[in-house]
Amino acid sequence: SLKRWNISTCTRIARKQNKGDVLTREYLIEGMSCSHCVARVKNALLTHPDVIQAEVTLHPPRAIITLKQPVNIEHLQQLVNEAGDYTIKPN
Repeated sequence: SLKRWNISTCTRIARKQNKGDVLTREYLIEGMSCSHCVARVKNALLTHPDVIQAEVTLHPPRAIITLKQPVNIEHLQQLVNEAGDYTIKPN
């Protein structure tokens, strides 16, 4: 039988791979209009020391972020602001 994949499944796999607890959070990103914007937002998020992985997409405009520990959204907003005129919001 085929296994259904979802965020919960992926989070459990990430926990096993990293041999520790990780958190996966999804956020809406406003202000992106092209692949260059996606790359800028992703690179900005990856500069945070608690961000393990960031998957940023244009359609839909979102970021799925894997974290070592909870991160204040204001810190993430500061990072994306430094990358350009972008806004990050909880999904």
